[in-house]
Amino acid sequence: MLKVMAIFFVGVLSISCGSLSTLPRSDQAIKSSLVKRNTKCAYIPYVYSGVAYDFCVLNAEWNGTSEPANGAQTGNGDAAFFVAFDVVLSGVIDTLALPYTVPMQSKYGSISVQ
Repeated sequence: MLKVMAIFFVGVLSISCGSLSTLPRSDQAIKSSLVKRNTKCAYIPYVYSGVAYDFCVLNAEWNGTSEPANGAQTGNGDAAFFVAFDVVLSGVIDTLALPYTVPMQSKYGSISVQ
């Protein structure tokens, strides 16, 4: 049973991880996702983009029409905890991705969201 829970937990994290929501996706897909969630972010940097994405989702407008953060229920305090936990994991992944993201940030600047 513990193995099943661990596999489920890793699967959920890999699907909803901020870094995996930004690093392999196009700028337009990232923008579309953040606009859909009614975030207040104007831009996302390439460097530590997963952490920035998580903070944008955490600061999104929470109403009945916006998509809840990481599939959690709207207004649920567990959503904030999950996103906060994901910030740590995204920080680790984003640190490993620095050799890719630093040149991207230098060449293209930040990703405009609005």
